[in-house]
Amino acid sequence: MGKPFLYPLSDPRSGIVRPFADGLRELGYVDGQNVVSLRRGAEGIVGRGADIASALIREGVDVIVVTSALLAKEMTSVTTTVPIVVAASVDFVEMGLAASLARPVNVTGFSNQAAPEIDAKRLQLLKETPSTVGLVAYLSTRADWSTRADWENANGLAIRTAAQNLGLSVILAEHTAVDYASA
Repeated sequence: MGKPFLYPLSDPRSGIVRPFADGLRELGYVDGQNVVSLRRGAEGIVGRGADIASALIREGVDVIVVTSALLAKEMTSVTTTVPIVVAASVDFVEMGLAASLARPVNVTGFSNQAAPEIDAKRLQLLKETPSTVGLVAYLSTRADWSTRADWENANGLAIRTAAQNLGLSVILAEHTAVDYASA
């Protein structure tokens, strides 16, 4: 049987844990057969991450999976060697979980908001393709497209600046969350 790992919440049927467990099963990892999961939760109490990480490390976990970047940050005070996977975070660098996206140390995961330089890099890669791209539509909300330079609205500004530097034209293809059918 494999070494234990941590599910992010104590209830394996909860929203984010169920797809994670299903994905593991699809890859051939079955809890109790060839992998052991240790389910812990912080019960929403800030500051419990370090204690949870310490206990899990004593158990010999190979990886820790969490749903909160804040929890991951607390855990990094205890370990820089056990991989910590964050289900969703805003900006790993801004949260202090990584010095840069290229050097994440032991924390990785999924960002539900890319840093503005990532969108600019995407434009640069598009420009480097052998196509004759001149006009790019940017699918975004009006708020992200605004000219304000704070974090919440920096992506549109970064895209427009990068497009100008690359000799591209970019237009807003505005959308809202209600533009999509629910899954």
